[in-house]
Amino acid sequence: MKTLIIKGLSKYFPINKNQSFTALNNINLSFDDIGFVAIIGKSGSGKTTLLNMISRFDKPSKGEIYLNKKKYTYKSKTDYVFYRDDVGLVAQQYNLVPDRTVIYNVSLPLLISGCSKTKAITKATKLLEYVGIPIELYSENVNKLSGGEAQRVAIARALIRNPKIILCDEPTGALDSINLKRVMSLLSSISKIRLVIMVSHNLQLVKQFCNRIIEISDGKIINDYSNLKIEREIVNSNEKYKGHSNWISRFSLKNYKRRIKRNMFVVASLSISMIITNLVVGFINGKDEAIKNATYEQLDFGYGSISKDEIVSDTGFIKLTKSIRPNINDLISDAKITKLFNICPNFSAILPQNIKISAGDKEFNELSYTPVYSFEDGYIDNTLLSIGRFPNKDSLNEVIINKKSYDMMTDLLNYNPLNEYLHLYHKFESVYINEYEEEIVDYFEFDCICQIVGVVNELDYLNSPKVYYSYLGLESFLQDYVLLNLSTYYDSKITWFDRVIDAEDYSIISSYSYHLFLKDYRYRNQLFDDSIFGDYSFNSTSLIIANSLIGFMNAAEYALFLFLAIGVVGTLLILMIISFTNYSEDRKISAVLSSLGAKNSDIENIYINENLYSGFISLFISLLISYPLSLLINHVIFKYINVNNVISIPYLSFYNNPLFYPLLIVTSICFLISLATLIPIKFSKKRSLSLELKAND
Repeated sequence: MKTLIIKGLSKYFPINKNQSFTALNNINLSFDDIGFVAIIGKSGSGKTTLLNMISRFDKPSKGEIYLNKKKYTYKSKTDYVFYRDDVGLVAQQYNLVPDRTVIYNVSLPLLISGCSKTKAITKATKLLEYVGIPIELYSENVNKLSGGEAQRVAIARALIRNPKIILCDEPTGALDSINLKRVMSLLSSISKIRLVIMVSHNLQLVKQFCNRIIEISDGKIINDYSNLKIEREIVNSNEKYKGHSNWISRFSLKNYKRRIKRNMFVVASLSISMIITNLVVGFINGKDEAIKNATYEQLDFGYGSISKDEIVSDTGFIKLTKSIRPNINDLISDAKITKLFNICPNFSAILPQNIKISAGDKEFNELSYTPVYSFEDGYIDNTLLSIGRFPNKDSLNEVIINKKSYDMMTDLLNYNPLNEYLHLYHKFESVYINEYEEEIVDYFEFDCICQIVGVVNELDYLNSPKVYYSYLGLESFLQDYVLLNLSTYYDSKITWFDRVIDAEDYSIISSYSYHLFLKDYRYRNQLFDDSIFGDYSFNSTSLIIANSLIGFMNAAEYALFLFLAIGVVGTLLILMIISFTNYSEDRKISAVLSSLGAKNSDIENIYINENLYSGFISLFISLLISYPLSLLINHVIFKYINVNNVISIPYLSFYNNPLFYPLLIVTSICFLISLATLIPIKFSKKRSLSLELKAND
């Protein structure tokens, strides 16, 4: 029965663009299912090339190879794996996996095929005994073996799948005379149950042991004759294995330990990248809630002025406008505004925020005299109070200050300003032109003593030192404050409250606007809805601060995204370089695994797993470090701008999806590491298996 048939086999190697070298020229051979066949010839004759064609280490330029009457192509990678079930290989350099044990090397082909570790070791032990390897060497690394021992281990490995054909490339080239005869006798006994094809240059040796000799010269067969008779022995059928063993993960783990320093560098890079990722995602997750909570920490949030723009001139190219106070009836009829706000006269023209404020002999020029509608519950957020109390009633006799004012006063006064009395003073001149164009001058003199009864803790970002007073208290005060000269002129009681109410909408005393105060501080989230105000202009210092903080945080988010992207790309590049280095370093080992039947995907998975070990170690480290680091960063942010919990890493829930973020991180790690590992391997220069087996030599 003919096990192996070769038809018209030729192999050409290109020398340059127009020339090639013919290594094999139209080779036709057939082989029985048993026997010890030698292929001999001088160096460069083509004998090793022929063996590489039979072993499928190289692809022929022309011709066909049939094994068990089946034509084998070079298109299907699956075909190659099954080819290894029928063909065992014994290389001149042994091609054992270094820093692995003898028993592991012999077991490896079975592990690759899916056999369990227990079965593989049992069969490997029997074969090692068969080839004469002492039991004490089974657990030794193969790089500690002598040449003869290593050669016999390679033969045992070639036999472990019980193949029909054993191919040997100069199996005795580096052996002494004792080991030479031992190996040749072993191969001769093997040839009684299967086909053994050996390449050799030692004619005397092959005549002593081989039953068929094929001589090649210049790529052609010049001699093919029978030499000795051989007695057939019964051979067991080839056992096939299904399933998967964990040889890949064990191989990866061994590689990982072997390159531990390099892999620790990968772990460090990945850990830094993951920590940054966690912090950036935590920032994105916590930013909006933190900003919302922080911007609401302003006692005057919900206070502002509303005005209307009137066109003064419109040339088509340039439009000039001026702000005027809106018509009060129009405002009252606006359902959206009246639902949310108390609409009040704006007294800023006669009593601005930058009035003179002093205590004792100290004057506080930076304090802002700022109204809140009322100190009653509902109009203000009383949770902001940190020291003292709120005023008992809406009058001008008691005020609240914010933390910035408290700190500034403490520094200047050298004592606690709580319960201290402030002196408030401002003078305003009002000129009224009557129908005779006569000037009627009145003076508004605000001279008030008030007591600081409480301190509120507010958002520090862009905020200023403030003294808060009751607008209702001021309104009551102005309703009792009479303009003497104007009242005398009209012979009627006219108060400063009336003066502002009755002023023309475009006059300075109207402040060109009305005050708006939220009816309930719990409506404050609606201030961000510009549609409420329609064509009106709403100006609120607290809202400006809030929008500025939102803009700052959004800008920080974009910057962090860019920084994260650069970091991730840099980490992936490092990972790709490391992967390429690892693969290049192990080219020969990878080729050995391929020669033993490992699929390309198996070899790729070895390097993917190796990097995944680093990935999951980095994930653990990042989770360990990210949380305390986020607490530290939150503390620093809170210290400087009084915004709390800006970074909130969503370990448990992300966008209301439980455990979404951890699952996303694990999935992303697996995908990106696999991608970064495969790209350099896929794009590395592909060579024939025969050349790969010579790599790193």
